[in-house]
Amino acid sequence: MTDIVQKTVGANALYVIDESNNTLVVDQTNGRVGINNTTPGYNLTVTGATHTTANLSAGTDLFLVDEGNSRVSVGTTTGVTGFAFNVSGNSFLGGNVAIGNSISSYNGSAPTDGQLLIGDTASGLFDAATLTAGSNITITNAAGAITIAASGGGGGVSIGDAVGSGTSGSILFVDASTNLAQDNGELYWDNTNNRLGIGTTSPSAAIQVDAGASTEYAILCTGANGRVGLTTQYGGIHFNNVEATADLWQLSERDTAHFDFSFGTPDAGNNVSANDTKLRITSGGSVGIGLGNTNPSTELHVNGTIRQAKSTNAVLVSDGNGDIGSASNLQDVAYLDPNQFQPPVNPPPAGLPDSPPAAQVQAVGWIEFDIGMGPMFLPVYQ
Repeated sequence: MTDIVQKTVGANALYVIDESNNTLVVDQTNGRVGINNTTPGYNLTVTGATHTTANLSAGTDLFLVDEGNSRVSVGTTTGVTGFAFNVSGNSFLGGNVAIGNSISSYNGSAPTDGQLLIGDTASGLFDAATLTAGSNITITNAAGAITIAASGGGGGVSIGDAVGSGTSGSILFVDASTNLAQDNGELYWDNTNNRLGIGTTSPSAAIQVDAGASTEYAILCTGANGRVGLTTQYGGIHFNNVEATADLWQLSERDTAHFDFSFGTPDAGNNVSANDTKLRITSGGSVGIGLGNTNPSTELHVNGTIRQAKSTNAVLVSDGNGDIGSASNLQDVAYLDPNQFQPPVNPPPAGLPDSPPAAQVQAVGWIEFDIGMGPMFLPVYQ
């Protein structure tokens, strides 16, 4: 039997009691109701489980339990269809957040506060160390979408997405640990001037490569039919027609005084020895051929035989333009200054066997030679 009793116990109160427990208390003084609680601290204090078959709300747009749509809304009374929990406004979560269907335990040790746990449907466990999901996770912002795919999936980063902890100008790559990485000092893009810097963050050309050590190639192009390399060692350029061949041609300015064409095997510093120089051009315009590391002492200095194909088996002379050709007779060249020496007189018959008559021999000039005793001159007859 249930009694309804009103009595004063420190304050006016209405008790609905059964034979053993106070089940309903109405605190008239403070305007509070307690269910299974004789000292309600709030307008409604319930000790034990509650059940409602209709909506439960608190204030205007503050809290709503929408029984009809099976959802709870905080900060709004118009939740989004299909979502069981809706929050309008900033949220603070002081502990863990777990996402998963029928996941009941952790993979490994229990997580610490602030971790996001995603249920792995394959193992049936929450993984606190990594984010593992059976399907793709998509995070959408105003600029586009960032998709984090499941293992082996096809997610990616969209143009316009923010990159956390990235440095302006960095070109991102996947490092040896398969992590997204950057090396701003070695790989840099100047987006203002549209320039690429390799080894530098201040490229001054469309592509600028700073190899650092002078022993390294700045650019090396290789293939089955040869290679071309640019090295910072004396500003050298390397060529050869077979990549596997050790010897190669090198064009380099070894110093400000001369420019060398060399052929040989480069050393560990990617430099062909100066002793292998085949042709050297000095800053003064002199050219040396076959001198090795020796500078030419004249405008053309050759160590070896000089061959020309214009004239053979003839005396070479230069014409008024300085062009070299074959002499048709010795009068093509003024061997001596005509104002200094007079032509010799016609000699008498030599009296030697097969000597021509005197009338057939004409004096044409002089030949100068020096055997270490000073210049000597011999008449020349024709």
